[in-house]
Amino acid sequence: MEVKALIFADIHYTGIMPDAIGRLKAIIEAARREQADCILCLGDTAWSKPEFRDIADIWNGIELPHYMALGNHDMDRNSKEEVTAFYGLPSNYYSFDVKGLHFAALDTNYFRREPDGEVFDYDHANYAGQITDCMPQAQLDWLAEDLRATEKPTILLSHAPLYDDGEPAACCKEREALHRLLLDHNRQRGWKQAFLSCNGHMHLDSLADWDGIHYLEINSASNQWLGGEYALLEPDETFSAAQHEAYDCLRYTAPFRDPVYALLTFDLEAQTLRVTGPQSSYIGPTPMERGHSGYVGTAPLTAGTAPRFFRW
Repeated sequence: MEVKALIFADIHYTGIMPDAIGRLKAIIEAARREQADCILCLGDTAWSKPEFRDIADIWNGIELPHYMALGNHDMDRNSKEEVTAFYGLPSNYYSFDVKGLHFAALDTNYFRREPDGEVFDYDHANYAGQITDCMPQAQLDWLAEDLRATEKPTILLSHAPLYDDGEPAACCKEREALHRLLLDHNRQRGWKQAFLSCNGHMHLDSLADWDGIHYLEINSASNQWLGGEYALLEPDETFSAAQHEAYDCLRYTAPFRDPVYALLTFDLEAQTLRVTGPQSSYIGPTPMERGHSGYVGTAPLTAGTAPRFFRW
């Protein structure tokens, strides 16, 4: 049996990308063209405010099965409860099946308070300056029970990476405990049931193997985030001065000319995964032309999705 999932992340409608609506429509059309069985979003879409209802209406109106994991910036102007209602999600973390696969959409959007270690939901950007990208024990317990309740091969979805990709401050702080949970579960089952984790957040395209479990980073649909040191001082040839004023963080990015996504094609009999996706280019100067090293941790910045193939 073959299962196709089209997956994307970090489209960043609010504050950053004036053309995010067009990018989302192009991604949906690509899913139809590829005859995908579902569309998966890994967060950082738009704030759940009435003025951004247009992108939520497009998302909620997709005729294909579609699922979302929350991103940190989705709670910059609202609560998790408001976001889940805006996008029609059953909860901030949940699971679902697509044909012969099981998916668990996790929520890494908590911060931890020291010294007591208590965790709190992201809510109206209250996580700034905190120990971020955390996951409470209750969610780990839920995941363990969810894995026990299914016999299907399982994929984890999250916004923040569930492994150390070289930028540990932006990775899930419970990644070691979660990884042990997956290894112990697979050992008890006698096969690698939980075999893949997909994340966004880093605007990177990379693949890692940690004790036989694969960790796939999904590139941003829209841009590389570069920050203030590499900001454009003037609008580029594509976005106007008015757009730069309305989307005031656009100048801190290197935008992609075309929307970027990944098509995951699973062969359940052969136990293989093929990753394909578009190669784009940068609008305006590249990160390297703006003085950036071209790397985040050990991963190179790219404007696309590299083809990959592996057996799990």
